Amino acid sequence: MSEPYRWKATIYFRTEKNGVLDVEHNFMEIEDLHEIVERGPSWQAIERIEVVYCGLPEKLTVEEADAL
Repeated sequence: MSEPYRWKATIYFRTEKNGVLDVEHNFMEIEDLHEIVERGPSWQAIERIEVVYCGLPEKLTVEEADAL
């Protein structure tokens, strides 16, 4: 069984024929997003990027995390 991913990024690209195209990417380290963007299509066609944390199901508040 493969390791679960920590992050999901949805990159929205502008297209001429189909409007905005959304492409999802799953990855472990936030620094990996850089390589995903660089692979293309061109970053100049990006409308926006949404990043969501998909890690542990445990939901902490800022205060609870500070106490760890």
